[in-house]
Amino acid sequence: MSGGPRAPRPERSPEELGANASPSRTRAASPIDRGISEFGECMAALLESLPAARGAVLSDAWGEPIDGARRSWVISEIDLQLAGAQIGQPMARLRRNAIVFGLGKPTVIAEASEGLILARPVAKEYLFTLVAASTLSLSRALLAFEHCASELETLVG
Repeated sequence: MSGGPRAPRPERSPEELGANASPSRTRAASPIDRGISEFGECMAALLESLPAARGAVLSDAWGEPIDGARRSWVISEIDLQLAGAQIGQPMARLRRNAIVFGLGKPTVIAEASEGLILARPVAKEYLFTLVAASTLSLSRALLAFEHCASELETLVG
């Protein structure tokens, strides 16, 4: 085994990869796993608008996933759920402080060499998290992320 850095996963869909794509990794209806509800559909639309986005998840106050959407050849369901759960606790503390000081709903951007995470509260007890490649256009992503967050707030009522 090599101890060196691992190669980044391709951000292209199996359809874009052509003959090298494994048929077991493709989904007939869509290359994006759209989740199980209208929340997943909303987040899938976000992923479609941002090619470098890997996945998005809506979690409850305890870090449990409500629904999500992902590019399954780039990120596993459990990795996406863990991203939402792990950022959930610091976001809960940040949100309480933002309320105390009248700062509104905070959006957190965590960047690393292999990717980034955007997270923000939705309604009173939910957290919306986006996981993306480091090639993501941040200004474009923030606009689309906020639009999706607004739609999710409408859906959760």
